[in-house]
Amino acid sequence: MHLRKNGAYSAQCQYYNLLSLIGISVEPGRIYPVAETLEKLPEVSYLVLILGAYDLVVEVFCRDREHLTEYITNQIQTIQGVRATETLVKGKIFKLSFFWRSELISQDHEK
Repeated sequence: MHLRKNGAYSAQCQYYNLLSLIGISVEPGRIYPVAETLEKLPEVSYLVLILGAYDLVVEVFCRDREHLTEYITNQIQTIQGVRATETLVKGKIFKLSFFWRSELISQDHEK
């Protein structure tokens, strides 16, 4: 299953309507091994190391709540080094942009 191809959603994605963010707390020294495991999972579309309440945040596409529940409990929480997860199910997307413009910097400096 390929959910994204070259930054765009593929046709298979139409059956994966439940988009969620999952904050993941990881045991010390395990961030990179956990991230390497997560990046191989096909439902993961976005994976970042963050500085804050969690160590990693992933965006996942699932078919429905049952699939999401199974995915979190049987895939993510069983990865060696994962301490805890918190799931945020997206209700509505107000803005989605994959492009950041460098001219925003020059606009800030002109003020």
